[in-house]
Amino acid sequence: NVVQRARINVNRPDVAVAYPGVPEAEHCGFRVTVGVLSMEPEIQLFVRAVLQDGSRVTVGVVQARRHPLHSSFQPKIQPLILTNLGRSGSTWLTRLLGQHPQIVTYRSFEYEPRVASYWMEVLRSLSDPASYLQSVLAEVHDRYWWLGNDRASTFPSMVPDPVMLWLGRNSVEELAAFCQNMIETFYMQVAAMHGQATPNYFVERYYGTSAFARMIMWELYPHTREIFLVRDLRDMLCSMFAFNRKTGITMFGREQVSDDQDFVYRVGEAYSGLLQSWKE
Repeated sequence: NVVQRARINVNRPDVAVAYPGVPEAEHCGFRVTVGVLSMEPEIQLFVRAVLQDGSRVTVGVVQARRHPLHSSFQPKIQPLILTNLGRSGSTWLTRLLGQHPQIVTYRSFEYEPRVASYWMEVLRSLSDPASYLQSVLAEVHDRYWWLGNDRASTFPSMVPDPVMLWLGRNSVEELAAFCQNMIETFYMQVAAMHGQATPNYFVERYYGTSAFARMIMWELYPHTREIFLVRDLRDMLCSMFAFNRKTGITMFGREQVSDDQDFVYRVGEAYSGLLQSWKE
């Protein structure tokens, strides 16, 4: 995956001295800030140069290890992650789990709450350097300028700056605490509505959302639990086809492929992903 693109626009007089016969060698430097929060803990980034003829050359490899994200928030309710594919019975299981006095759910048959996933996506967007650097290096180009719109972001200087270090770490942890507080406040409201005094868990499905939300919840909540709901693959496929016929709406990824056979392979790949998540 292409994580970030950078222009060649930084002066490098040392390179010009080393390669005096190369035109524009003095201006061959680049600088880019890459957010790693959405990446797996073990990181490997390939630095590639795109040449004039469109070919790509690997310049180097950056290997790093990301620390788990922590915040100052002390949660009273822990996540109970429900991991499954579509048409597996997750709505009914959520309803059943919600009958337990220490588990809180919100109207599983009316809505499909993704409160935690929602706030984790807010965290991912606002903690990216492309977004938070807009607070000090603003490019007001459209009404969503504060998100950065995937623009290449650079620190103004290579010299360590306490403010920039705070933006890249402390403010991210404080943002995570804010998002956790929003999640917990929501489910405390629901628990009060149900007459639940001290729930221990809130249940949410993560089917259809990004893997980031599930990964980062494990980091922020030390007592997370996860349920893997598995239905026979053949039954699940039949249910998907039947649901699409009944509603007249093409869903579950069938709309993204050309025929049913490709769809079956696509679901098989998703099943492999489910298995990998279980192993992790």
